[in-house]
Amino acid sequence: MKTKKMRQTALLVVTVIIATSLLAGCSSSKSARGDSKKGTTLRYSFPENQTLKYKTGSDIKQELDIFGQEMIIDIGQYIGYSTTLIAKSKDQNQIQVYIDSMDLSISSPQGDINPDMTSVSGKGFDMTLSSLGAGLDVSEAESIQYEVTPGVKRNVAMTFKFLFPRLPEKSLKIGDTWSMTDTIAEKYENEEVTMIIEGEYVFAGFETINGFECARISSIISGSRFGKANQQGVDMVSDGTMTGSGTYFFAYKDGFLVKDISSISVDGTLDIQSPQDGSFPMTFVIDNITELIK
Repeated sequence: MKTKKMRQTALLVVTVIIATSLLAGCSSSKSARGDSKKGTTLRYSFPENQTLKYKTGSDIKQELDIFGQEMIIDIGQYIGYSTTLIAKSKDQNQIQVYIDSMDLSISSPQGDINPDMTSVSGKGFDMTLSSLGAGLDVSEAESIQYEVTPGVKRNVAMTFKFLFPRLPEKSLKIGDTWSMTDTIAEKYENEEVTMIIEGEYVFAGFETINGFECARISSIISGSRFGKANQQGVDMVSDGTMTGSGTYFFAYKDGFLVKDISSISVDGTLDIQSPQDGSFPMTFVIDNITELIK
């Protein structure tokens, strides 16, 4: 019974780790122009002398069948943050990110977990973002850490590295399509995670959001996730496939993200490799929304 309880506890810790890993990538003038003949070009070009405030909310519902018993875990994460331009070149934006607040809540059959996020709230870091949206340098964010469960730490670097959607290089006309693939790899003391995310995108049209004229980009998402971890002496391997959809709204005349919505499902298995073999089906549903609030 003690061994079984230990494995259940280790499984809970690992499934929480898996879920939080999914909370899971310029010119000096305006970044892009819309033209019916030439098309619309999307480029990040953060405004000078102006702070942009955002909020990102993520909800994850996870179901796992452990020893014939269904375990449901609900995870909610909220981040409020602001971005301010420090320097800008043709192809890069150096911005300062300030985390106004961050909250994380975890609800499971074994109780609720509300990690202390005071080590994150009120902290800031500099990052470099390409004009196409790739997070080129978020190394300063690696020092901003928090503890999810006892002994399991995370930092905010990966959150911000893939926070801003990647943009297509080509000029777009309504109905144009393109594909992109992102590989996200994370490595911690007792865990490694690799996600390959493939997106099929379409320029769906224009829409005014919060007073900004935006290009509306819709996507169909697919991919895979592989991870391995060791908790309390138990070796575990997780494997799954990802499917979903999303839409983001980009202020093409101004050069920044206004809104990003996505919903992704993950179906897979969690395999115990020691001290006793076992395989458990698991599913996730992850809903994310990022919005410009000022």
